[in-house]
Amino acid sequence: FRGAYDARHLLQDLARRTSSATDPKELATLLEESLTEALHPSAIVVMLRTSNDRLEPVAPAASGLPSLDAVPLDREASKRMGATLVKPGELPSSISPLAVIRPELIAPMQGLEQRVEGLLVLGPRLSEEPYAREDRDLISSVASQAGAALQNFRLARAMAERMEAERLAG
Repeated sequence: FRGAYDARHLLQDLARRTSSATDPKELATLLEESLTEALHPSAIVVMLRTSNDRLEPVAPAASGLPSLDAVPLDREASKRMGATLVKPGELPSSISPLAVIRPELIAPMQGLEQRVEGLLVLGPRLSEEPYAREDRDLISSVASQAGAALQNFRLARAMAERMEAERLAG
């Protein structure tokens, strides 16, 4: 009961806070804070899709993580829905640069059109307990919610650019 309440509370709080986020990096910070508080991973990386279809890590200055490079968007892996457990030594080659954080849980953030907008990557839990089914469900819900928000940011940015181009042309 407690775990279900905590997950529901986290999702409600995140939905409220997400609606006030003004850009993808602010959303990434909210995700990191909320998931760190809820699941206590040893590391968390939020990766956002760039305009050239790469996934670029967004790392807060105080994260203590080494500098991570952008990785190509793996079209095949991005078709998977929900959170996926990663077994040691089975990290998808497309995100192998993230091996330094020893990823154990990965979730694509997909927009409403099922286009990958980003990726959540969580290292092992500080407690060393494995991620449970409820944890994967929670991450999947958070990733889905975040994917929709990221798609909205992208669409709003495209609309603003189009309006600016029309203004300059007219």
